[in-house]
Amino acid sequence: MSFSLDIHPHVGEDVMDIFLFIDQNSPQQADLFAEHVLYEYDKILTEWNNNVFYQKGRIVKSRPVGKFNKYMVFYTVDEVQQRVEVLAVLYGGLNPEKLSELIAGRLRS
Repeated sequence: MSFSLDIHPHVGEDVMDIFLFIDQNSPQQADLFAEHVLYEYDKILTEWNNNVFYQKGRIVKSRPVGKFNKYMVFYTVDEVQQRVEVLAVLYGGLNPEKLSELIAGRLRS
């Protein structure tokens, strides 16, 4: 069963904002962050079913961005349409209300 990956239009901005923040102190780490984001996309597509067990019942699932575990990839899985949609890549320590509001807004668009 092969799932497609859709990325919300604002995710590029999310990743770029984090990349630029990290790049201020370490360009090498910023490059590594970008690589880890791509790696996590691949892992979501290949391992999402294992992760669903731990997040069963959640519409929006999340996973850390590799060793940059302060940052999270937020995504949904549509098993019927065989589609994974990445909604956001954000700092996981954001105010929970702000985070929920942002994700809910992206779910509606």
